[in-house]
Amino acid sequence: MKKNSYIFLGWIDDPKNEQTVKKLQEIFHDNHLEENQINPTYAFVLGGDGTFLKIFHKYHQVGLKLIGINSGTLGFYTFANAKELINNPKKFNVIFNDKNFIHPYVIKMTLFDEHQNVINEYFALNDIVVQTIFTLKAKIMVNDVNNLFLNYEGSGIIISTPSGSTAINMSNDSVVYFSYLPAMCLSFILPINNHKYHNLRNNLLFD
Repeated sequence: MKKNSYIFLGWIDDPKNEQTVKKLQEIFHDNHLEENQINPTYAFVLGGDGTFLKIFHKYHQVGLKLIGINSGTLGFYTFANAKELINNPKKFNVIFNDKNFIHPYVIKMTLFDEHQNVINEYFALNDIVVQTIFTLKAKIMVNDVNNLFLNYEGSGIIISTPSGSTAINMSNDSVVYFSYLPAMCLSFILPINNHKYHNLRNNLLFD
């Protein structure tokens, strides 16, 4: 892997971003970055949070350092603003400080068939939602597969990371918590309570 090499991703082929892309590439060059499509150190993602999440799902296991550059005015993951970088290239220097990078919490979900064979694995930076148009019945285990926490019955469940607590989790009237907390949230979608299924009415925050 070359030190200080990069790949430019996102909305770089959009005609309206042509001048922005050109100026940013000039800044990359001035900061001694070489474009490397095969094995780069950095991946600059031009766009919004949706674009960043798509790139993240594709590259997060590769070991790239992802830098989101917002081509608009607002972004949670794409917090670097293209216009500000172009007008003040000195701000670009913060990218080379490893202390400015974070290692976000990622949820891994493994899907098995009835014979315990792995069907697929999924990763999420924000949340994983398991939902059905019928009634979802689930056994919620904590820490150990033999440690039954509760029998759940309802429309679905949401497992969210700290950065994802403001997404679907919040729209489900669940808790919003700071991104530096080493925790995840389990929230319930329309839980049913009867003589057999005694569901929590509150959502669960766990380490």
